[in-house]
Amino acid sequence: MNKEFVNTSILLAILFFAFAGRLAIDVFSSKTYNAEDNNKTLMRAASEINKNLPMNIDMDTVLVSTAGSDNTFRYVYKLINHNVDEIDLQDFNSGMTPRLFNWVCTSDPSAEFRKMKIKVVYSYIDFEGRKVVDIPIDTKECEQI
Repeated sequence: MNKEFVNTSILLAILFFAFAGRLAIDVFSSKTYNAEDNNKTLMRAASEINKNLPMNIDMDTVLVSTAGSDNTFRYVYKLINHNVDEIDLQDFNSGMTPRLFNWVCTSDPSAEFRKMKIKVVYSYIDFEGRKVVDIPIDTKECEQI
């Protein structure tokens, strides 16, 4: 998998996160959070986003689902033109992780996730549905930047 694919996927995914984040923010109504409220809010946000899925992010990537539970919000992406055997997992992970961390820790659409102090996980599967990688971002680590 080449760096151009990774970079293009990152940029298009970030644009989608802005859209999805704004949609999810409408669901967030509480000013204070606890684990039980977080999970209910995350499930509602995922349900709202899932109404618009699957969604093509670019010619290689489709957002297929989201889920919220256990103080974690998960995005699941399918790489429709790639299988796990042909992907350089280290290169993919090292290219995506810093950008996703920056997005979660600094973007306005991710502000509610930071207030809730949850994990945001970006899961990638190949065109056959096999796991490629999970990239977890713990919003508690955002305080370090």
